[in-house]
Amino acid sequence: MNKLVYLFELDSVCNTREGIEAGQQAMFEEIAQNGNSVVLSFNQLTDSCAFMAAVKDKRTYPYILELFRVGAIKVSHYGKIRTPSQYLQNAIEKCKQNDESVFLFSALPIKSSDKELREKIHSALRYSDPAILTEMVEEKQRQLDNSLSEQRQSLQAEIAKLDFLDRYVRMILLLSTEKLSGNKPIGVKTNPFSWYMNQAIQHCSHSKDTIIVEAVGLLDEIRREISDEPDSDSLINNRSDWLTKLYKRENCEAVLMGKAIIDLCYNYTVEESICGVSRHFDGKNPKKLLEDFDKRLKKYWADFKNGLHILDECDNSSLSEQTVKLPHWATAVRLYSAHTVQPSADGSIYEKNYKREKALWKLKIVRKLFKTLGLSCIYIVVLVAIDLIMGVFQDILFNSDGMSLLQALMVSGLSSLMFGVIGSIIALAPWLPDFLDVFRSIFNCFVDAIITKLAPHGKAYRNTEFRENNDEY
Repeated sequence: MNKLVYLFELDSVCNTREGIEAGQQAMFEEIAQNGNSVVLSFNQLTDSCAFMAAVKDKRTYPYILELFRVGAIKVSHYGKIRTPSQYLQNAIEKCKQNDESVFLFSALPIKSSDKELREKIHSALRYSDPAILTEMVEEKQRQLDNSLSEQRQSLQAEIAKLDFLDRYVRMILLLSTEKLSGNKPIGVKTNPFSWYMNQAIQHCSHSKDTIIVEAVGLLDEIRREISDEPDSDSLINNRSDWLTKLYKRENCEAVLMGKAIIDLCYNYTVEESICGVSRHFDGKNPKKLLEDFDKRLKKYWADFKNGLHILDECDNSSLSEQTVKLPHWATAVRLYSAHTVQPSADGSIYEKNYKREKALWKLKIVRKLFKTLGLSCIYIVVLVAIDLIMGVFQDILFNSDGMSLLQALMVSGLSSLMFGVIGSIIALAPWLPDFLDVFRSIFNCFVDAIITKLAPHGKAYRNTEFRENNDEY
């Protein structure tokens, strides 16, 4: 479909096993099943447990890197912060300059109070030297080799944590230099978080749902509290400040609903700030925004009831041990690399031409399969032709009941010569795949087709009420 999409499903609130799997499946659906590029915010790059699950797994980590390299996953530049490395360094600096209890990252196993590890990561990013963390892993490994049995479990956990951070820092450094992985800043002024909160509070105050009405009552109180504080212009546009005040209220469903509204408004704010992103409504029409908000709030609340995310975020110190079923990211790499040019990033509505573009994407996958089958047939025909030619040649030159050793060597040499010539032709034509690669590609094509067919559909949000002939969208 060749669109640039931002996934609310990768928000940091999706932190249960079910929520992480849903986020992974939504990302796989957009890339492999729809042919779109997924754009991450800096916040998702550090706080999204759903995104981080594939980075933590050593088997899928190389495929995630490759998806960044080919532009299937991008990172949105925001404001004056141009690279992921700069974003992380700024966050660590902020933690160092303020109280060490300042919240750091929710998806990374780094405690804000762990000064040594914090400084090591900062140095690795600042000097582009991930070997700093590699040396820490090696030191812990030496301690493990000489440790007592009761110490081994804690050391193994520490090694796993440091090994992950080593890979993560290497990824961040790659993203900070890889051209295709970056998405340029939008370059125009967009609505701040407080604008979306004002829209939501005003809209939801007329709801027939008593929980929603109670929730916006709490949010209206918080808005007035923040407005009376020094530096209110900054605080009122910070999700964390709203949530901190909300958590001080008595824990009830209205608080949870209030958090849902805050989270949605935050994601709308981030989505609007991304250059060329395809949204699910006309961003210039506030009425369509509120209609989309109602649909998402209903879905968000249902997801919360089904355990896809929980209320609290925490500053991690250990690597999560949740067992998560990950999509086949190797399939996503093969499909995206083979078919897609860079996303148009024209900001068109996501659902516009959805069915036609999805059908075209499926057609591309089928074409690849038939193209690979066609190449394999050509190679098979060539092999059969060589065998027949050698048979005819043998009958003409050595028309006897048997061949002498010399004759057999001549036939073998001629056969080797013909195969050598064919091999040289393939080597001189880069567009011709290797013989074995063709048959490997056939196998992969069938595997990829089956995987994309059987993989869950409908995990990524879509406005199902959109009509192609409705110009209001």
